[in-house]
Amino acid sequence: MRNAVEDLYTEDLRYLTPTLKLIEGRKALIDFFESIRALIAQVQVQPLYTWGDPERVIYQFCNTERRSPGSGEISKAHYIAAFRQVDGDWLIEMEVPALGHIVGLPSAP
Repeated sequence: MRNAVEDLYTEDLRYLTPTLKLIEGRKALIDFFESIRALIAQVQVQPLYTWGDPERVIYQFCNTERRSPGSGEISKAHYIAAFRQVDGDWLIEMEVPALGHIVGLPSAP
């Protein structure tokens, strides 16, 4: 988890959770992800659309499915991530999550 956050996010990151809690900085994001890791047995991400200008920002729309350990309960969510190229690496600049179904966009298979 730590390596993924350090590889993908800049130190001055701001991450908005699905419950609209603002998280700032890599350490806070690592702590947030670690706190929910025990609650999630499996996460699947399905990228659906990617668009933008590679010289500026690339956007990606994804569906996610999370399976809870024990109960097997499945929750679905969607998010749009904005990627910006910094020193030759693509970093997540922003993620905007949305819980539930978004009208007009296809669901994951």
